[in-house]
This record gives sequence, C-alpha cells and structure tokens, in this order.
Amino acid sequence: MVDCAPSRRTPFAATAGYVSRILNSPMPPRPEPLWTSDALYERTMRPSFPATVIVLYLAGVLLLNGRNRRDRTKTPIARTLVILHNLALAVYSAWTFVTITPPIAKAFMQPLFSSDSFRRVFCGVDDGLWIHTIAPVSYLFYLSKVYEIVDSIILLAKGRDVSTLQTFHHAGAIACMYAGVRYQGMPIWIFSVANSFIHTLMYTYYTLTALHLPFPKPLKRALTSMQISQFIVGGSIAASYLFVKLPEPINSSRRCLPRSEARFAVKLNLIYLAPLIMLFVDFARRTYGKRVKTA
Repeated sequence: MVDCAPSRRTPFAATAGYVSRILNSPMPPRPEPLWTSDALYERTMRPSFPATVIVLYLAGVLLLNGRNRRDRTKTPIARTLVILHNLALAVYSAWTFVTITPPIAKAFMQPLFSSDSFRRVFCGVDDGLWIHTIAPVSYLFYLSKVYEIVDSIILLAKGRDVSTLQTFHHAGAIACMYAGVRYQGMPIWIFSVANSFIHTLMYTYYTLTALHLPFPKPLKRALTSMQISQFIVGGSIAASYLFVKLPEPINSSRRCLPRSEARFAVKLNLIYLAPLIMLFVDFARRTYGKRVKTA
C-alpha cells in the first residue's frame, strides 16, 4: 500500500531550500552609469567571489598572526605606499559620500509631508533612485571593501597582529555590501552613506598619522564613538524596512521589501552589526578607559 500523505519538509531541508533560492536568484543588471565591464561586474556579483575573498582573508590572518614581528614599512618606499593607500581611501570615501548623499536627501525631502509618497521613496518602489544613484555607487563601495583588506596587510607588514575586531569588520563588510547590492536591498544606502562619511574621517586620520602630523586625541576618541553610533542608528533604520507597510494601491504585498532576497540582505546586516557593536564597545573600553585610569 502506497502512503499518499504529503511529506513534511525537515527544518534542514527548508533552510537548504531557502539558501539555494537566495544564491540562485537572478543577477541584477549592471547599473548603466558604471564604467566597469559586464564581465567584471558578473564575476564580482557571483557568490563565489566574496566567499573566496573572505576565506582567503581569514586564512591569511590566522596563519600570519603571531608569526611576524619584523617591521617592513620603515623604508621610504613602503612609507610612501602606506600614505598613498590611506590618502586614496580618504578621497574615495569623500567622493562616495558627496555623490550618494545629496540625491538621497533630495528624494526623501520632497515627499516628507506625504506619508504615502515618503514610503514610496523609502522603500524604493520608484526605481530611479536605486538605478541611477544607490546601485552604482554602492557597487563601487562594495569593491572598495575588498580593497580595504590592504589595511590588514599593512598591519602584518608592520609586524603587528590583526585584531578580532578588524578581521570581523573587514570580512563582514564585504559580505554585507555584496548582499545589499546583489539582492537589491534598498537599505544598503544607509551603509554607503554612513560608512563613507566615517571612513573619510578615519582614513584622513590614518594619513596624518602616517605623515607624523598631529591629530587631537579627543577627536580620535570621538571618531570611535561616531563609528559605534553609525552602527546603532543605521542598524535601527535598516531594521525598520522589515516592518514598514505600503498602501494597497502601491504594493499588493504591502511589504516595504517584497522580495525575500532583499529581506535576507537586511537580516544579514543586522546579524553582522550585533557582535560588531560589542567588539567596538570593548575596544573603546580597553583603549580609552585605560588611558583615563592612567591619567
């Protein structure tokens, strides 16, 4: 006798199906304003690309931490390269901020006093803001997160260990920026705006330090506080996308993010931010708390 009862999917099978659907979702088209080729865009948008970069980065840190105590950055050429690296990221971060922020601010301010219109812009129902501004700038910002691994390479070249905070920060940023762009998660604009602003200040500080120029210590402490604040505020705004509802005529599902892939990108960012905030708070306590006690 054949059992015709419907089979129940196990939690593992359901999870595997969800992950498979996310990984195999259609790739978004290359944003037109981008100068990158279709081949480069397609290659960097495959899940295997960020996964490979992250695995190699983590493996490199694990292998080299604690094994290298020689400073190889004291030569004039090495010092110049470090300065140029930090200066380039400071300039690029500033360009990202001034490119992406005004169009977003303008789009959000126009319908500010109409809740329905504001929700249309906030949720990205009108794709113009995403296609012409958020998608191309965020894609380049995602690539910059891959390049920022050079920060860790510089630390290792100086004979220092790469901290858990920096390792987690770099690896998670690559994954989250990739997910936001790949799965068209509208809240990725928060990451791009806030992080580009903070990194403009941070890499300016690194440049001045590499040039042996003075940088006020209170500003350094304020920079750490700003980093923690951007994670808390930005994460809160991103989380709101999971709960905001749209009026019926705009979207039949009424979800601000109707696609499960976009909601996955938001959830991944929130999962990343929770331990990151704790690591930054612990860093601030150990670094500045110790200084206060010494003083």
